[in-house]
Amino acid sequence: MFSARFNNPNTLSRHIFHEQKFPLSATLPYQSPLVFSRHFNVSPWGRSPQYMITDLVPQKKKFCITSLPSTRQARIPLYSTIITNNILTIPMINFKLSDIDLLITLFLLCPSHTSPEEAETKAEVEVITSGTESSNMSTPSPIIQHSGLNTTFTGCRHHISSSENEIWQFRGIKYANIPGRFKQSSLNTSFEKQTDSTRYGPKCPQPPQTARLEDTLIGLPASIASHQPDTFSEFQCLNLNITTPTGAKAGDDLPVLVYVHGGGGFSGSNSDWWCDGGSIVKRSVEIGKPIITVAINYRLSVFGYMASDELARLNGPDNAANFGPRDVHTALTWLSQNITPFGGSPTNITASGESHGSVLIHTLLHCHPPAPISRAILQSQFLNTPIFTTPLTLSSYSPLYHATKTALNITTLSQLETVPYQDLLTAYTTSNPRNGLGHTPVIDEIFLPSNFSDKYTFTGPLIIGTTGNESTVISSVASNFPLLTPKPSTSNLLTTLSSSLSSLSSLNNNQNEKLTPILSTYTLASSTTPSQTSATLLSLIEDLAWYHAADSFATHARTKGIKVHEYSFEQPQPFGGVFKGVPTHSLDLAYLFGHPEIFDGMVDELGEREKERTMQRRMQDSWIRFVGGEGWSDGLGGGGGDEDRDGDREGSGKQVVRRFGPAGEVVDEDKETFLKQWRRKDKWMTIVDGLSVEEQEVFLGVCIGHLVGLLGNAPPSAVI
Repeated sequence: MFSARFNNPNTLSRHIFHEQKFPLSATLPYQSPLVFSRHFNVSPWGRSPQYMITDLVPQKKKFCITSLPSTRQARIPLYSTIITNNILTIPMINFKLSDIDLLITLFLLCPSHTSPEEAETKAEVEVITSGTESSNMSTPSPIIQHSGLNTTFTGCRHHISSSENEIWQFRGIKYANIPGRFKQSSLNTSFEKQTDSTRYGPKCPQPPQTARLEDTLIGLPASIASHQPDTFSEFQCLNLNITTPTGAKAGDDLPVLVYVHGGGGFSGSNSDWWCDGGSIVKRSVEIGKPIITVAINYRLSVFGYMASDELARLNGPDNAANFGPRDVHTALTWLSQNITPFGGSPTNITASGESHGSVLIHTLLHCHPPAPISRAILQSQFLNTPIFTTPLTLSSYSPLYHATKTALNITTLSQLETVPYQDLLTAYTTSNPRNGLGHTPVIDEIFLPSNFSDKYTFTGPLIIGTTGNESTVISSVASNFPLLTPKPSTSNLLTTLSSSLSSLSSLNNNQNEKLTPILSTYTLASSTTPSQTSATLLSLIEDLAWYHAADSFATHARTKGIKVHEYSFEQPQPFGGVFKGVPTHSLDLAYLFGHPEIFDGMVDELGEREKERTMQRRMQDSWIRFVGGEGWSDGLGGGGGDEDRDGDREGSGKQVVRRFGPAGEVVDEDKETFLKQWRRKDKWMTIVDGLSVEEQEVFLGVCIGHLVGLLGNAPPSAVI
């Protein structure tokens, strides 16, 4: 006889019972018929059978567990039960191994209403086996004894945990010290004997925002897309969150996925919901390929990206630039030295990032010293893109440094290092001519050399990719610029393009020969209306700054012997807001890191919720397998799948792109076909073939400036 007796029947238990011998029956408390009148899912070892409670007779406290097969065959009653004295007894003589998970789910569902006092009481379970004495049994607590750091980390059970798949999270672990403003961070190895890792750490200071850009793009309701309070600290913000399967320990050597958030280098935090590793870690356990995830903070805005010749002269060359990018390197170094007690492998670390985070990961491929990583994932932005991410030199950054001092009415570095951080942040933001374009790494000849583009210090496998409508981030940012009345004309745009390109050459002042095929391809003429022009410019900027950039990067990396896997996320945004129905910039994060419950609020027409959850699982599975060292095609589950580990179709020599969506499908497509059908390659090649890199930068700059004039919608006094 096997029974589980809860000392507090009203408290939710998340205990998993592992018995080598088959029990004959099990008991658990019964509280309310409402609890059992709902569908619930069970996912033992990656499978997803469904069950529901039927034939409920509340007065007699009786019901039947019934299977819900995926086909339309009749529902099959499995086990009848009866409740006596608020105890549910389930005969288990005929239970199959997978049905243990059904029992665990019932344990999870039973207590549904708790008082505040009861909620604070930890559930205790006594397991009674015939012929033995009573003993306490529970899952391990999220505690890591770290001998290397001489501390004990106490974490928390992640809210995504289920009874059969518990996830641990250790939050706010300080990985680095900041010795002073405009000084490089150093590894933190000093901890108290007991380290509370149940709360998120402080965020790095950043300009105030009324709404997060990612929330606007992804479109989740505010009730779901919640954020931690803005608690900022200039010198205590370099912390990280580690998410692990329950019980992960030294010697497990689990692959580690480190995520670096985006936000243009001026916003973001590892506590944002799209940085949470709970969902993908839980999925990794379900498919039998467990991983660990880490989300990090790094310094932002003026604190992470200020640079100048004066800093180099007064603070030394090592403290002249790249404070934020080098924080990321420091975090990875800390993990390579300290992840083992959490169950991670110090030699199997994948660095990943989206948008500006991707730019920082791209920087790590060229930096000195080499980053301690095995693989890298770059999503939706790349280093050295004209206008957007071209690295600056110390000299080119110096004017902003001096303008910031002028805005503060100060003259010396010592004054700049001691002004209140809020004042410094405001002065820097209002003085920055690139405001809205995002920050870039700086060529300092220490961390990032001037010949970086042709020198890779990392040559491991890569995933790189984009979404189907990256320009949504441009339209969102542009709308925050001041409203112009009247709107600039397309004729003015064409005149400015011609004169700006002509100014680059003393030999050829007539640029019509170069512009004509581009304007013809993108159907831009003096008669084009402002609304048509804005749509065209968004496509043009997207083509050059994202789609051509991704293709160019992948091609160049392959020439260096790097294995490249490419993807495209085309699934339409299903949630709401102005971008509903569009595969926006950042949307792939919702599928990689979002809780499956984010899809609960959708209008469930034709099984749309399950289609989105299936897409989420398939995208997570691709990432998990890559992090674990498997080929891109392993476990694709349809729509291609003969791709080898170099991103080529086996035996054909053709490169492929893995396309997620737009109708829930996952397909490996021939790359050239994909670029023409999904990425307008024939169009953007007219720009690439017709303009030099310098001309492309000027061309893009003029187009962006005109677009801002068309889309700006803020009051004239507003500053983004």
